[in-house]
Amino acid sequence: MNKFSCGLIFVFAILHSASSANWYATNGVLYNSGVSVTLKGINWFGLETTARAPDGLWTSNVVNGQTIGHSITWFMNKIADLGFNAVRIPLSPESLKNDAVHYPTASWARLWDPTLTTGWIVLNSMLTQAKSSGLYVLLDYQTCNENQIGNNLPGLPTNCPGYTLNNWYQDLNTLATLAKSFPNVIGIDIFNEPHGCSWSTWREYAQGAIASIYNTNQNIVYFVEGIDGNVPGDGTGTNWGENLYYAGSQPVQPSGVPANKIIYSPHVYDVGDNDWEKCFGYLQGYNQNTVIVGEWGYNSKSSYDINTFAPNLISFLKTEGINSVFYWSFNGNDADLGYLTSADSTWCTVVSEKLTRFKGMGITPKSYITSTNPPSICN
Repeated sequence: MNKFSCGLIFVFAILHSASSANWYATNGVLYNSGVSVTLKGINWFGLETTARAPDGLWTSNVVNGQTIGHSITWFMNKIADLGFNAVRIPLSPESLKNDAVHYPTASWARLWDPTLTTGWIVLNSMLTQAKSSGLYVLLDYQTCNENQIGNNLPGLPTNCPGYTLNNWYQDLNTLATLAKSFPNVIGIDIFNEPHGCSWSTWREYAQGAIASIYNTNQNIVYFVEGIDGNVPGDGTGTNWGENLYYAGSQPVQPSGVPANKIIYSPHVYDVGDNDWEKCFGYLQGYNQNTVIVGEWGYNSKSSYDINTFAPNLISFLKTEGINSVFYWSFNGNDADLGYLTSADSTWCTVVSEKLTRFKGMGITPKSYITSTNPPSICN
């Protein structure tokens, strides 16, 4: 990732000044209008849930007797200060509805900004503030029903009650249209963690979806995740979204869509198959493909994770030249212990061990954050 640092100012200038963008990827490298971009990303979840807002907007801290509310603007600035340059935002159909009567946000979402009455308004605010903070955005279609999240993810976009393929296409078209107003939007992750299906089935879904929305916005890229199931020859099952074994021989090729608009995006955790070369590594650069990890995370309280899984994965990604990744997650309330910030009423404290590890990936926080022990984004 360090290879990108010398061009960071130039690329951020493009991010802020361009009225449009042209994102594409080839031979393992992501480009915006001809300039290579390395994504040092993180996930911030919550908008895809029944709260219809990113988690943490209830938090605050006190400085000299004054309460500092943690608004969307505050959080986006802190994400940038931590050294990230991109954020992946999980979404649901309900979060795209601008209807405060039937689909209101949680009351805590309006603590610091009473105008945030719907998920649609929240999403637009997040995109606007991300742009102001110099952050790229990946829009992640996390689920087809806000009640089917976490371990209850649907697997396919037709596995939600009353939700059809056409509904999915329409929602993706809504996102593609929205992205035209925000040149910092890289693209759309078309569906999160498909599972319980074959690669050929998921491939047909992906090709149909991308073909249906490509003409709406030809300036962004489309992320396609893997499936689950065993990789041939391995006895360990893969994580949902990790298995891209068949993508090399059966690539996603929507009619009329250039190959450089497709990015393969595995999700990698310690519960999956650690034969990462078979799962997705071989794809990087193969037939000009590009791999970007949409989710990876680990538990700082797990000896296996900090001593084996995390260092081995980071080493593998560097060897393969897979330099763009999104960590899961920023959230202090991440029940899976992948969190980066503290699980309290402030989300101020940052996990020191993770900051140290991230520095080796080119993610370096501003000095004020590490001026105390433990580090804090509220210093």
